Amino acid sequence: MRKNQLKFLLLCLSVFGLLFFAGCTLPNLPFLPKSPQPSPGNVTLKYWGLWETKNNIQPLIDEYQKAHPNVTIEYEERSPKFYYETLKSRLISDSAPDIARMHLTWVPKLSANLAALPASVMDSATFNSTFYPVVSKWCTQVDQIYCLPLMYDGLALVYNQSLFEKAGIANPPKTWEEFKEMAQKLTVKDGQGKIIQAGAALGTAENVTEFSDLLGLLMLHNGVQFQDSKTGKVTFQETISPDGRNTGAEAVEFYTQFAKGKGQVWDPSLGESTAAFAAGKVAMIFASSWRLQNVLDANPALKVVATAVPQLTTPEGGLTNINWASFWVEGVAQQSTHQAEAWDFLKFITEKEQLLNFQKTVTTTSAARLFGEIYPRQDISSLLLSDLYLEPYVTGAPAAETWYFCDRTWDGLLNDTIKGFLSQAVASVVNGGSAESSLNVAAQSIQALFDQKDE
Repeated sequence: MRKNQLKFLLLCLSVFGLLFFAGCTLPNLPFLPKSPQPSPGNVTLKYWGLWETKNNIQPLIDEYQKAHPNVTIEYEERSPKFYYETLKSRLISDSAPDIARMHLTWVPKLSANLAALPASVMDSATFNSTFYPVVSKWCTQVDQIYCLPLMYDGLALVYNQSLFEKAGIANPPKTWEEFKEMAQKLTVKDGQGKIIQAGAALGTAENVTEFSDLLGLLMLHNGVQFQDSKTGKVTFQETISPDGRNTGAEAVEFYTQFAKGKGQVWDPSLGESTAAFAAGKVAMIFASSWRLQNVLDANPALKVVATAVPQLTTPEGGLTNINWASFWVEGVAQQSTHQAEAWDFLKFITEKEQLLNFQKTVTTTSAARLFGEIYPRQDISSLLLSDLYLEPYVTGAPAAETWYFCDRTWDGLLNDTIKGFLSQAVASVVNGGSAESSLNVAAQSIQALFDQKDE
């Protein structure tokens, strides 16, 4: 009797096992994600880009298509106006581009509708060792990689060498204290106390380009935590130092001091900061490499030097190494029916040889462009260390971080809106308001924005 029951039980288990594995073969088990498979026939990829012309991108496409004649890539340089909103809506529709450029800070907000980079194309270890840490931090969401960079950019201190020489200053500032002293020394006022030559462009919001990036950098230097990584709660307004100081408010106070009081070196009457610098009316500005290119285009005769941003002195007497990043990356739409080909193409154009070719193309197709994009790969960064303009951006890249304080991202519902809140906070402090109260108001508005976006 027991023997018959045992046979019956074994028979049931065998039948159940056959039924289970017939319906759940290895490729469709839920805990083993599928990798996208290449299409057997001809493939057309739609690629939305920003900033780079078709003439700059087409050589990369042509080179890829030589080895992949069945793949056609149609590149379209899009207008930045309403691009974020358009891309966000298209990513959930059948009309999504296969490949799209996006700002690094958009990735967490868009990742639900982006395709993850297959490990067969590039595993996480290779990705993390190839690109800068800030790329890994923002492109990786819940252990999945959603973008590859074709560039890098950040902030550098850019100064007018002629004005430095005139003031008897031989070297740029290494620390923020030195920066403050030099900015005051380089400031020239008329008999009525009006600034006719600014020592540096900072302190206000409405006429300082990339003021929000600079404010973010100052907060990083002061140890501010922008957001709780687990809860998503905004925290930059309430980061307290071990000795009880509000480090976010301190950063705002430090920034705004340059536009008020006895130490004022800048004011709104001087106009837009980059244009004023190009006209020789400002001794120092903080600028991304593309802003620096704008300055050189506007006034090729200007003696311009780019150097590392000031740092803080460590207890041991050295200097900190904390920098700010803001740049664009390429991703693949979840809706794309050709994810395998799209990721293969992106891997191809971010390889060493192609990035070197891209740099050469960019600088030869535009006679006025003195340099191309900064390489996003760490293994070829040394090639730019001797570059007259790009060296400080490259040396700062390994220790760069970022958050939603980035300028000129053309995303009305994200960085741009947040920049508006910060602008109001800065204006309030310049006009005598409390830095802590002003920052709290900005933080509440940003939190409300995030809560609305996450609904």
